[in-house]
Amino acid sequence: MYKRFELHNHSTESDGSIPTNELVDYMAQNAVDVFAITDHNTISGHKKIEAYLKEKKYPLECIYGMEYTTYYGHILYFNLYDYISWENIDKNHAERLFAELKKAGALVGIAHPFSLGAPLAQGCRWEMDIRDYSCLDFIEIVNNPEPMHGTNDQGIAWWESLCLKGMKIAMSAGMDLHNKADFAGRFAVYIDVQNGESGADALKRAIQTQQTHVTKGPVLETSLSGNTLHSRITDCVKPGFALESVPFWTLEHTTISGTRVQKLERGVHEAVLSLSELSNAPVIITKLYAGEKKLDNLTAVALLTAEENSHQRRLARAV
Repeated sequence: MYKRFELHNHSTESDGSIPTNELVDYMAQNAVDVFAITDHNTISGHKKIEAYLKEKKYPLECIYGMEYTTYYGHILYFNLYDYISWENIDKNHAERLFAELKKAGALVGIAHPFSLGAPLAQGCRWEMDIRDYSCLDFIEIVNNPEPMHGTNDQGIAWWESLCLKGMKIAMSAGMDLHNKADFAGRFAVYIDVQNGESGADALKRAIQTQQTHVTKGPVLETSLSGNTLHSRITDCVKPGFALESVPFWTLEHTTISGTRVQKLERGVHEAVLSLSELSNAPVIITKLYAGEKKLDNLTAVALLTAEENSHQRRLARAV
């Protein structure tokens, strides 16, 4: 079952305009399944949200985290109640803080890496050096308030280049909510939550296995059967996320060797492609466009890695 995760949100505990209780109500009103609280440099809202969720009994879960706001970039972490001190943060060795967070059990990522920086927004742009990418769990490839051109496109390209080099880094997206902004037409993260699995556990599993789906509405699934890549568009309609009919879909498959484009006519939601046409690449990144292949039409992103390929091949042989 695919659930919608909103993974970047602020309250009046930091610089947001929404009190914690109203933030919870707003998520419930918009049929969000799982949301994160990621206030800047504070976890003061955690217990308030936890208590309010118990009181209201919404079918809604919270991911407890924070956003470190530094002069050299913003760091998101999930699945951790504790406040980890960052006074000794090292611009030249970001992984030192990453490793400390991961040791405490957190999932660690970079927020809006190509946001406007100094002198207008000092610290928003990622300027730290990372020497050990194994300490990094995810990159926020789409920050919804940021423009797609010149900011989010660079985030997508950076994440893509790291994955194609074999880095095990998941993708994320967020509203970066500071007020009651409209969710319509915005990217969110969808995760296939297993029966009985909590939102926190599902997020951990999905990020650690690079199985997050960044999308405006339909989930783009990729899988392997033998030597054939299958791409399927699955509609996960939520308020504000349903897409209007489009004349056609465009699939763009990117590998270390280049790209391959497929066009799907209106009403067609599945496509196949031989792996030989993708040079049997160990990593395949597929993007879904609503219509022509243009950044403004980007609708969903999916990732298929060598580990997933190998796993699916073993399953196929077992069957």
